[in-house]
Amino acid sequence: MKQTGAKFYTRRDKCPWEVREILDFLMKEAERAGPAVDQVQQFDAKGEGITYSTAGRSFCRFDPKHQERCVWAWISGADPAALEASGYVPTRKGRNPWVKV
Repeated sequence: MKQTGAKFYTRRDKCPWEVREILDFLMKEAERAGPAVDQVQQFDAKGEGITYSTAGRSFCRFDPKHQERCVWAWISGADPAALEASGYVPTRKGRNPWVKV
């Protein structure tokens, strides 16, 4: 598996312990998603996080937010209705919603 750079982990370490535990759990589960899973550090105008992919297709992204004390998560193809039923309110409706964990 390709690994994320040190910058991501520096950002992760700024988060409170409970946010780090959530992030670490999400990352471990993503790594177990199948064979040949890669993780890539992402930087863009709205965040800095880690994206997981397999066979060249991204399937999830996690952006730790130390000031908000949460992790924003994007799961490719997640069902917004199922997320809401589980207590996670998607920030956008549509095929690829983001939720605050």
